[in-house]
Amino acid sequence: GEGIHSTRVKTPMRSRLCLFEFVYFARPDSVIDGINVYQSRVEAGKRLAMDDDVEADMVIGVPDSALAAAMGYAQQSGIPYGDGLAKNRYVGRTFIQPEQGMRELGVRTKLNALTRNVRGKRLILVDDSIVRGTQLRETVDFLYESGAKEVHMRSACPPLSLIHI
Repeated sequence: GEGIHSTRVKTPMRSRLCLFEFVYFARPDSVIDGINVYQSRVEAGKRLAMDDDVEADMVIGVPDSALAAAMGYAQQSGIPYGDGLAKNRYVGRTFIQPEQGMRELGVRTKLNALTRNVRGKRLILVDDSIVRGTQLRETVDFLYESGAKEVHMRSACPPLSLIHI
């Protein structure tokens, strides 16, 4: 007939949500598909630490979206969590800049190492993901230039495989 009709589907629809909503884009106080984003990030960090046996003095995270994962890693591993990087709030997202030179310039002004906290330490650096690796390279350089003894990089985002259908 005519008009609007509703049909109830008996089997629940599977979510097609982008994983990056949980990893990076969503605010930490969001709830998506019944899952608390902040808690999912903490859990990702815990799982990251479960099979890791590296010896370190401090776990640090890349501000802001990786901080919860770094805390989870610290909780699971028993290695203390600390602040090692400070974020400049006046710089936007660097990985979406159109040119590589612009991305690198953005990263150089985006983060600063907290020298007093990292000097002489073996660090586990937790980031939310690795998109291009530009920020990662610059961040690790910052930490070594600031006196870090070792930097062990960990990515809280699980490896992704692209499937072409």
